[in-house]
Amino acid sequence: MKNQSKRLGQVFLKDNNILDKIVNYADLDSQDKVIEIGCGEGDLTYRLAEKVSLVLVVEIDSRCIESTVNRLLESDVGYVLESRRNVEGIGCSCVELVSESLNKRVLFFLIDFLKVSLKDLLEFSVSANLRIEKNCDAKIVANVPYYISAKIVQKLSKEKTCFQFAVLMFQKEFGEKLKAAPGEKIYTSLTVFSRYHFLVDYGFDVSRRSFFPVPKVDSCVIKFTPRFWSMDNDGFKIDTLENNDKHSDSDINEKLLFNIVQTAFWARRKTFMKCLKTSPFYDFSNDLVVGLPFFKGRESIRGEKLGLSDFFEVYRQLVKGMAGNISL
Repeated sequence: MKNQSKRLGQVFLKDNNILDKIVNYADLDSQDKVIEIGCGEGDLTYRLAEKVSLVLVVEIDSRCIESTVNRLLESDVGYVLESRRNVEGIGCSCVELVSESLNKRVLFFLIDFLKVSLKDLLEFSVSANLRIEKNCDAKIVANVPYYISAKIVQKLSKEKTCFQFAVLMFQKEFGEKLKAAPGEKIYTSLTVFSRYHFLVDYGFDVSRRSFFPVPKVDSCVIKFTPRFWSMDNDGFKIDTLENNDKHSDSDINEKLLFNIVQTAFWARRKTFMKCLKTSPFYDFSNDLVVGLPFFKGRESIRGEKLGLSDFFEVYRQLVKGMAGNISL
């Protein structure tokens, strides 16, 4: 497909070795069901379809869908066009390809990934007998548009009960923020946010020369595995989706927690204590902040030096001091 859309941030991964490396890194098998965010010219889609039984492609550009559909139909896999239809529950059109001999299906949904509900997408797949048994019975693999990287991470954090993990390609600079350590210049609130919601594994770097047209930056591949938390008198504890049917994240006031995190980074030259006293995100009582046990001997610590466990402890102490009187 020619005439890539600059508006959609389209650059296409063309390095066969890297494409194979992504699929291998995702550790997929023939029974897996994969959601792909954008199909581009179909290079990754083709490999995913070779590897797994079902691929659900969410693509905003109809030209990419048509190009990839034609490529699969012309392949030797034996795909045939099963249907073109509108999916009312999702609010978009859908193209379905089927290879009966290999028991494979590829569905293309013409919709913005940021606007589609993964729950609705998977519920449609369940109702259509596409071999998805439950909402979390899917994996996400994609080379995402870099200009919406943060928005994609935020969206996945809100729908993390819908998938087992996500293997995503990002701009290298963005990926390095996600793996940064407390105290580093590139350590930000996004780093903390991501580590709260996911186990973040930095997979490998990808040279800009692996793409066409060649972008100005290098890339990286990262794996996000959803994390679920519970909290008791001893603090925060990691849970899993399988053992956490009640999704005990709901017992944690995440808005307050991330108000605390944002407060820590909004004025990096100030101490964390001063930031809490003057936070634009929440009106914390000065007496409560000064009296926090966390600050004993650490009055001058800056927020950018704190790890996730530190923010958990500050949150726990603030909630205890507020005695449940939280106004958000």
